[in-house]
Amino acid sequence: MALSFKSTVGTANFETVQISADLIAEIANQYLPIGTKKFKINRSEITMVYCGEDKPNLYTTVNEAIAGGTQLFDALAYFSLKTTERPEIMSLDNLSHPRTNNPNKVADALAYLYFFLMTRANVPEHTSKKRGSDVPKFLFDYLGMQGPPKEYMETLASFSLNKVDHTWIKKINLTNLGNQFLSRLALGVAGYRVLAPFAFIEPEIKTDKIALKAADILTKFVREQYVWDCHPVTKNPGFVKVTGSLNDNATHLLAILYKPETLEKLKSQGALFEVPASKLKLLNYPSWTETTFAPFTDKIFPDKIWGSIIGGAGELYLEMLKGKGKDEGTLS
Repeated sequence: MALSFKSTVGTANFETVQISADLIAEIANQYLPIGTKKFKINRSEITMVYCGEDKPNLYTTVNEAIAGGTQLFDALAYFSLKTTERPEIMSLDNLSHPRTNNPNKVADALAYLYFFLMTRANVPEHTSKKRGSDVPKFLFDYLGMQGPPKEYMETLASFSLNKVDHTWIKKINLTNLGNQFLSRLALGVAGYRVLAPFAFIEPEIKTDKIALKAADILTKFVREQYVWDCHPVTKNPGFVKVTGSLNDNATHLLAILYKPETLEKLKSQGALFEVPASKLKLLNYPSWTETTFAPFTDKIFPDKIWGSIIGGAGELYLEMLKGKGKDEGTLS
């Protein structure tokens, strides 16, 4: 008869737990859609204010909130929430940071942001305001926006605008914007600064036939229309796969097809950030054909105004090459 040691062994408490994979998946499916999104704003960051004696229970329009002293993107975030989730509206007197309920200042600040997104593909949050490097001359001189970038951004939001998805720039009706503003955009749309010379200046060094063919393809691509596929804020993932690093290819082509003095002039006028140098890395422009850029047709400018825009940009470019570029026409 076998002996039983059950009463002697007893029961061990390992103090461990195993989590069910199904339980993990259940909660992860709730949290991951938020955690994996690049652009998100916490409700606690939204600051809604009112000025005057009568406190509204809820704002009913964005412009009503702006008139009460709320920043534009705070108001937009507020109206993106369900009514029951919206933060309380507090008195403007309780805030130490100055606010504006002047729609003209909001319009200026939004134009400032839009210009940076379109031409530099970033949100300007720095406090320095050097004309040219920190604040584009076009904003500084032509539009008279001479304050530090951070000041304009604080007019628009109480939180960092890097938390916002800025692909909204694709949905702006450009036909409502001024011709001078549009021509300036055509000179310096982000992603196109190193491409623009091909649209306006014929290659000066004509010894490399393969490079000349690639330049001709680029010229047609740029003159045909600027596309969102190429813009850093809205770039089509398939664009780089097809074209390679367009910046590296174009920089190399500029370096071998244009005279140094021409490139120096473009840099001095702000048309180029730096004088292009030939790239030693592997480039793929020799494989470009007439159809390489054909799949990318998401146009930035409406066809009906493109002719006048590219024509105006061309005139400004020629002025720069002659050393007559006006401050509102130069790109720095």
